[in-house]
Amino acid sequence: MDDYRKLKIKELKYRLEKGKKEELQRLIFSWNKAGRYPSGNFIEQFIEVWDTYVIKLVDALFEVEKTILTKNPLTPENFFSELQKDLSKLIEDEYYEIRCKVYNHCERMDNNSRGIWLSKVKEKENSRYEYINTRIK
Repeated sequence: MDDYRKLKIKELKYRLEKGKKEELQRLIFSWNKAGRYPSGNFIEQFIEVWDTYVIKLVDALFEVEKTILTKNPLTPENFFSELQKDLSKLIEDEYYEIRCKVYNHCERMDNNSRGIWLSKVKEKENSRYEYINTRIK
């Protein structure tokens, strides 16, 4: 089951990645064209676009898991704890990447501004952990 889930995560990430990249490129292009890149509003929109991608990814995986549970009600004892572990790892990896990108976008900002935006990313990450915990329960 664990290998199947990891394969599904890879597949879903691949499928959703193109849309995320296109949306982020449009965002960067529009802000560059307006001459307002980087700014707090840009970074906020950047975080929102990526966060929406993470939600889509998690929701799609939940749908896969729900289908598995429907077809096979006899689940292993550790099914939900393994699902939570895999989703937590997924969230951790995605938000690590978001923090790296936000840090790069904040390159021209002072340390205080950079810290504020990185803490906003951490808030989003924490809310995603709560989201998966609620969905699993």
